[in-house]
Amino acid sequence: MRYKHTQIGYLIIFVLFAATVFVAITGIAAPSDRGVLVIDGIIELILLICAIVFSKLTIKVGEATLHACFGIGLICKKVPLSEILGCESIRIRWWDGWGIHLTPYGWLYNVSGLDAVATCCVMDENLHWERTILTASPRLSGVRPTPDNVWTVSGLPVSSRC
Repeated sequence: MRYKHTQIGYLIIFVLFAATVFVAITGIAAPSDRGVLVIDGIIELILLICAIVFSKLTIKVGEATLHACFGIGLICKKVPLSEILGCESIRIRWWDGWGIHLTPYGWLYNVSGLDAVATCCVMDENLHWERTILTASPRLSGVRPTPDNVWTVSGLPVSSRC
């Protein structure tokens, strides 16, 4: 394992649990029939599952692959290092949000923070590429020059093409 960093999304956990408590209290306090209570229960269950799944993000760079896994590992992205053209450290905007979604700059995997590592990956034999923005490096301690003065992020080459 060349690199491993886990980032815990304390704010997303708090927001989702607070929303769950709010739904539970309003379901108990407001007089309603059985159907509304079932719907409240389903909403609470969805919020709790989201809190568990998106509670943390772990980035691992092994000998052959880069792994980005949320929470307990239900949602993972694995990219062979041979398909990565390069990477760069970037700063995302606060309104880019949390979770997994497409931004104007590529796919974002985020649970908190603004510092990120963007990777450029080869997608097919026609050399179409995508930019994937992986966070979970609040200090980006893995960004450093190699002895031959080529910048790397956790051993991956930094590319100006990203």
